[in-house]
Amino acid sequence: MFLSGEAVDEVDEKGRPVKDENFLFVMNAHHEEIPFLLPTVLSGMLWIVLIDTSCQTDRSADIQYEAGTSYPLQAQSLALLVQRPPGRTRKDRRHET
Repeated sequence: MFLSGEAVDEVDEKGRPVKDENFLFVMNAHHEEIPFLLPTVLSGMLWIVLIDTSCQTDRSADIQYEAGTSYPLQAQSLALLVQRPPGRTRKDRRHET
């Protein structure tokens, strides 16, 4: 499920548009890992893992995924990602061989 913060059709008390970040919620009920292709929504933005029920995510704000790459969604798990500009993040190397 993709939740677009740019598509919020509301204004604040001063009439300014209310905007938020883009979020992606993915689920895998299968008994094996499924590589989930991350969408390209805004150019130059990265996907950051906020929650992944298959692993400890206390340091996930430092892990980034480029749009158009695969996120290794583990068996019987769910993940919540947020789209942000590049910054103090590093690439996920947990699944590299």
